[in-house]
Amino acid sequence: MNELIDGRYRLERELGAGGMGRVFAAKDERTGKRVALKELLVPEDDKEQALQRAWFRRELKALIALDHPSILRLIEYGQLDAGTPYIVTELLEGMNLEDHVAANGPLPEKVGVLIAARVLSALVAAHAQSVVHRDIKPANLFLCTDGRVIVLDFGLARATSDAMGKTLAGGLDTQLVGTTAYLSPEQITGGALSPKSDLFSLGSTLFYLLSGEQPYKKASIIDTLRAIAGDDRKLLGDVARGLSDETILAVEHLMAFEPNERPDAPAAKREMDAAAKKLGAAPSALLDFAARGTNANATTIATRPAAAPTAKTTRRRGPWLWALPAILLLATAVALITPHAPSKAPAAVAPVVPAEIIDLPPTPPTPEAAPEVPTTPEPPPTAAPKSGTVKCSFAQWAEVTVDGVAQGKKQFSAVFSLPAGKHTLKFSHPKYGERSQVFLVRGGKETPCAVDFLD
Repeated sequence: MNELIDGRYRLERELGAGGMGRVFAAKDERTGKRVALKELLVPEDDKEQALQRAWFRRELKALIALDHPSILRLIEYGQLDAGTPYIVTELLEGMNLEDHVAANGPLPEKVGVLIAARVLSALVAAHAQSVVHRDIKPANLFLCTDGRVIVLDFGLARATSDAMGKTLAGGLDTQLVGTTAYLSPEQITGGALSPKSDLFSLGSTLFYLLSGEQPYKKASIIDTLRAIAGDDRKLLGDVARGLSDETILAVEHLMAFEPNERPDAPAAKREMDAAAKKLGAAPSALLDFAARGTNANATTIATRPAAAPTAKTTRRRGPWLWALPAILLLATAVALITPHAPSKAPAAVAPVVPAEIIDLPPTPPTPEAAPEVPTTPEPPPTAAPKSGTVKCSFAQWAEVTVDGVAQGKKQFSAVFSLPAGKHTLKFSHPKYGERSQVFLVRGGKETPCAVDFLD
């Protein structure tokens, strides 16, 4: 392979291919630097060709609009003699985080928190330009050998303002777009997309990076979608023992079910920075970790061509309970979709992973049914509980206050029913002093608490 593109970029080798295009390592003959060149694979079908070109324009315009150290840098774009568009970006060397965790286990807490802070910095910049990424996931995060964290694949980006909407206009607005395990509830149920959808996906991503487990993972894609829509997930503190309260709370805040309960990107960045400071996580920890990880697991990547989207559309839905019929209709559509499972034995070149793009088909009209014998109607679904409990066991008796309100002397055990959210419990004893602990209470859940002043 020695083809020269536009008299400047000499192709060296193919890094990977997806449904949307191919990525090559190339040398810029003008500067002598190695770069990545992505060309669009144009299908024969006119409709698919138009949709893929729209996707390609999205990625190009999103990269042009965003200038940030943690967003893949665009160098040039152009068109081949045959009319095929291409873009040239920096060539990244380092590790893909999904592959690294799959092969080596969860990241150290300090490294995970520092990575999340860098991603949040990129999202602050993107959201300030009214751009929502829509597919934040471990496979789209890359740790370079120089310690930089890069957010990949803005090809699914969507605008949240009229001005940017004209820039990123394309054919993906009516689709359920993203990777199943990391979608936000509103992306599944047809709710309003907002920058906070990215925050939820980042929370799910950080959950995986710190635990090695997906928070909503079920036996099938449909069950996973149902779990996300129903807020049925694991708790980070249960699957990743030893994490600090600050880190757990930061992840829980990102993964709040209701968008209005999540922080925006600047607030989340401040909270993550505070968690890193409490851990004593210096920025050099990223560089040290990248050097150790890439020596054992060298990887080169340019960018990830996404899978080709189809031209179908979907109706928007209301609350998640009413969205479940639509989710179930996905069963046939996604039967042939296999979620990405990274190789346990890392290759020298990171694989190109297509992003899963799932279309919710329109609900077919319900045919008139024959009269049925009246039956007792099922009771309507009840709303999710708004409160939970903290169940404490005491090795010694203690005076207890909850959020500054005295609860009296407690001995052996006590249960406190509290609204969902963060609460501070203080325990005091005249001989042993006092201690306090912050608990995150989730609706309908019991949170254990053990008090032992001698421990």
